[in-house]
Amino acid sequence: MKNIVYGTFVLMTGMLFCLSLYSPACAVDKVVVIPLMGHAGKSLKNIITVARKNGDFTDPISAVNSISDASADNPYLIVIAPGVYTLSAALNLPDFVDIVGSGQNITTFTGARNDDVLGESFLVNVSYHSMLSNITVVNTGGGHYSTAIHVNGKIHEVSAITYGSTYNVGVAVNGGILENIYIRVTGGTSAIGIRYYGTFTLQHITIRSYGATDENYGVYFVYNTAPSLIDADIKVSGGATSIGIRYNDNQVIDPLESVRISSKNATKSYGIYDFADSYFCSVKPKRSTVYGTTRAIFIKNLSNTPYSLVRASQSTMHGGIEFDSNGNSGTSKCVACDDGEGNALGNDCQ
Repeated sequence: MKNIVYGTFVLMTGMLFCLSLYSPACAVDKVVVIPLMGHAGKSLKNIITVARKNGDFTDPISAVNSISDASADNPYLIVIAPGVYTLSAALNLPDFVDIVGSGQNITTFTGARNDDVLGESFLVNVSYHSMLSNITVVNTGGGHYSTAIHVNGKIHEVSAITYGSTYNVGVAVNGGILENIYIRVTGGTSAIGIRYYGTFTLQHITIRSYGATDENYGVYFVYNTAPSLIDADIKVSGGATSIGIRYNDNQVIDPLESVRISSKNATKSYGIYDFADSYFCSVKPKRSTVYGTTRAIFIKNLSNTPYSLVRASQSTMHGGIEFDSNGNSGTSKCVACDDGEGNALGNDCQ
């Protein structure tokens, strides 16, 4: 680690690639150019390189384990050269350590990580004050639960792929931030793109979830968590049930904006499914397309507050809306919406 110029870093390493936070790697002569990044605008003091040749390490886990003094005032950046890196164990990214690859599908972490406990089944774990970017993570599973990435911090420009287990999850989120993410989850009895416990905004998300025999979900919001979802493309299909977005006991649901959902080829296919047994239900698509061959939106409210509503604007809802709300039919209001067949929906979404 040497020849670092702060502001914009120029790192002379003997590694034949260049790196930008937002673009793939390109071949140059022994120079890595890294834009200014880090925590709270502070210059990174420590850069570690991982490559097949001429890096500080050849193994990403060894690179992470070499760090013992990361802090807010002493953050680290681990730069990963192009290539496929097989992880023999879970990679736990500690606080104030960021990993940046050379681009999605250019740098890949892969491994067969599974566990009988969902929260321990991840291949990569991103801590609260860390970030993973410009990389693909593939978990080939093989057990009961498998997850590509568990997030408490932030992932940006990342692909997450999971398959091979009974219960497959692309990204499990516990309060983290996801931006510009591609997720593909397939097979098993359950395939879930994002399993989300947090409260932050998700934006620029692409999800493909299919091939599970029981349930194929795009996003599963767990236990009264419902952040804003902006610019998402979600396609789910197959199995007994396919659901683009599943809400579970959500008290307040922030708007869905510019979200495109397609749910089909299952015994029951719902674009959006909202279930509650403690709180009221509320779904608010805006400038979105919701397609479900069974229903575009289905709300099942078993709470003691029989109050359910849909508020949609400038959206297409193919498959209609259905309420099962503790004896209350629920209320729908639509502004400038259509049914996907060239027919305008009325103010009551009919």
